[in-house]
Amino acid sequence: MVQHPTMRPHDLIVLLYARRRVTDSWSYGELAGELGLSASQVFESFRRSTDAGLFNRDRQAVHARALRDFVLHGARYAFPPVSLPATTGWPTASTHPLLATRLRSLSDDSAGRWVWPDPRGPAFGTGLLPLHSCVGRIAAATSEPLVALYGQLALFDELRVGGRRGGKIASELLAEAIEAPVAGPATWAE
Repeated sequence: MVQHPTMRPHDLIVLLYARRRVTDSWSYGELAGELGLSASQVFESFRRSTDAGLFNRDRQAVHARALRDFVLHGARYAFPPVSLPATTGWPTASTHPLLATRLRSLSDDSAGRWVWPDPRGPAFGTGLLPLHSCVGRIAAATSEPLVALYGQLALFDELRVGGRRGGKIASELLAEAIEAPVAGPATWAE
């Protein structure tokens, strides 16, 4: 029986990362290694994303406008937040520096702080189940593309758990990041 192709949470991670790739050529194995996924997970992710109209395999390109629309208007419903007990982890949502500096009303107690659980993380707060277990590796990375991806995933988490003010700021920053011009075949806007 043919199954309906359903997007999975790590598909969003793969698309956001592939959107910023500016090399002429890449392999599923290269992306998988950089993200901490398997090559088959990346391959299947692009298959589902192609079926959804978010990726063009022939061009190896992310459809920027479709991705923006999916992230801002649909993904938070497809991947609802799951709160976890307070823990140590990587700052996300309003706790991530991209938003914490803009949302001055962030309280000092851990109740308003969100983290992806990981004993290597530098913060303490309410746990938020990440889109995939690879996010700890992404958050700990120091390479520019992965640092940028970490920021985008934290902004997406603000759309899932934040209020109106944080959500508005996160939406603006995410739309700007997704639509920013990229040299090379990594995107197409039509």
